[in-house]
Amino acid sequence: MLTAAVEWVSQNARTNIELGEDGHARNVYEYPPVAVRELIANALVHRDLSEPALSKGVEIRLTRDRLIISSPGGLWGLTVDQLGTRDGKSAVNERLYDICTFTTDADGRRMIEGLGTGIRAVREALRQADMEPVRFQDTGVRFTALLPRAALLSPADLTWLADLDTEGLGVDQRHALAEMRHGRSWTNSTHRRRFGLDSAQARRQLQELVNLGLAETSGTKGSTSYALASAGGQADNPDNSGNSAQKDETRVPEEVAAVSTNAAVVWSCLGTTPKTRAQIAEATGLTDRQVKWALDRLKTASFVVFQGRQGSTATAYRRA
Repeated sequence: MLTAAVEWVSQNARTNIELGEDGHARNVYEYPPVAVRELIANALVHRDLSEPALSKGVEIRLTRDRLIISSPGGLWGLTVDQLGTRDGKSAVNERLYDICTFTTDADGRRMIEGLGTGIRAVREALRQADMEPVRFQDTGVRFTALLPRAALLSPADLTWLADLDTEGLGVDQRHALAEMRHGRSWTNSTHRRRFGLDSAQARRQLQELVNLGLAETSGTKGSTSYALASAGGQADNPDNSGNSAQKDETRVPEEVAAVSTNAAVVWSCLGTTPKTRAQIAEATGLTDRQVKWALDRLKTASFVVFQGRQGSTATAYRRA
């Protein structure tokens, strides 16, 4: 049943052909088989087997924008946030769970490892494929895994991202940069909808791209949009010495970043325009307390000065 379900997904999802370094072409599946197999195995093993749920089955659906794997019953003894952590191991059907750790398929692979590592393997497989992370929903009567149908980045995009040295960025940020590269308008709202984030998470990710000189902002509060920075947009242009200088200007000095945890984000946010604490919090996604702490440390280190009365909400801050 497990093998047949995994094969059904592979046959019905999109497949790309990629030329390897050895010169041989190979299939690149839209959804990594490792991730699909682990999620289906979890759905089969951890489903509710009580009498009221026996008439319900595990559902696997491919829609226009995602793969959905759903099973009867909810999580038992843990929360969605604990999945994939050291505390995220819990067997709903202990006897079935134990049996499946010793059951192998035709290729000799165990149905489950029984070590609580399945979710971590799913997340790592998706990360290696440069795809969005899996999302889980637990209603108490049904547990669902959602794999967004994120198009694989093209070889040209991957080469371009490698030239930008984006190795330390998250998948969401890399995909956002690729979208900006193709001229698509990008906002906090766009980023939230695309990757299922809240406003603060989206703002932090986008602000980091600005801090690194990879993106730049335009517009005012409430209507800020993000576009590829001039230097990033001409990554393939050999004659970009002027843009490189501009990019260096946007980088946060090491001595500023060393002041406090959020000093770099706050200092970068200030740019050339004075801002109040509320405006900085809105732009960075930090709390007012975090902003105040960072500003106090930056002022003490003489990297930031303020205009107005100390303690007033109308006081504006700018780089020294």
